Amino acid sequence: MRDSGKIAILIALLIGLSLVLVLPGLTPENYEFFLGQRLPKLLAIIVTGGAIGYSAVLFQTVTHNRILTPATLGFDAMYLLIQAALFFFLGGASFLVADRNANFLVSVVVMVVLALFLLRTVFGRSGHDLVFVVLVGTIFGQLFRTLAYFLLMIISPSEFTSLQNKMFASFSNINTNIVLIAMVMCIAAAGWLLRDMRKFDVAGLGREQSVSLGVDHDALVKRTFIVSAILVSAATALVGPIAFLGLMVANLAREIATSYRHTVITAISVLLSSVMLLAGQLAVERYMNFGTTVTVLINFVGGVYFVILLLRGNRL
Repeated sequence: MRDSGKIAILIALLIGLSLVLVLPGLTPENYEFFLGQRLPKLLAIIVTGGAIGYSAVLFQTVTHNRILTPATLGFDAMYLLIQAALFFFLGGASFLVADRNANFLVSVVVMVVLALFLLRTVFGRSGHDLVFVVLVGTIFGQLFRTLAYFLLMIISPSEFTSLQNKMFASFSNINTNIVLIAMVMCIAAAGWLLRDMRKFDVAGLGREQSVSLGVDHDALVKRTFIVSAILVSAATALVGPIAFLGLMVANLAREIATSYRHTVITAISVLLSSVMLLAGQLAVERYMNFGTTVTVLINFVGGVYFVILLLRGNRL
């Protein structure tokens, strides 16, 4: 089957699952209330899936390895640490904490700065060595999480619950207040890299080859890190951290696509990520009676998949 047909199937699945999530139980008397609850939730899931799928594919390309994603380098843990630090130093009543739009914007700015710091310190010195990058990324991620949980335990009890809700991914308690601003920011960030898709096609050959073909590889890596930080911030702010979703959808997209072009691979990854999240949420709500969460399933399957990829030593 051609890639266009695969994309069409994924679009049809996305539309079908969206209708299954939104339409059941609607009547002329209650449709305003239920649509007001379900449409922001649907939009948040699609934005989250798209942000994770898009950033994971391009991040893997510039790092030239199929087991690296923004989550591998602790980007989601970085967001949690920022939230914990804001609560601890400013308090829950602070404008930068209480106002969710301001909180989101500040978190994105800080994450971009920290992402550029990681780019300079980790990739600038490692020469893209896989073992070193994974090791340092794991250490940074664990450090960020540990510091976040430490701050969580020493803040006042009244602020504990509010911050704790940000530490775990939940599709039943989505932060719908920032859906529109997150969507606009994600579209703008993703659009910034659309003009570079042909450069990503070349960058997939490796740093030396892409430089010899006229691609400014370092500048491309820098833009990718900035965009990844923005997209991960948006996804984590909406639903919380999802460690292994990007790993799964990016690699599955490369397996599904017959083309090497990133316009095709990213499209499949974005659609596949959204479909997986929607299908998982529907299964949890309708068949598992909220006995588990989507993130538990994703992290379990994704963790196993990560080990398999690591043992296989997959590279682009």
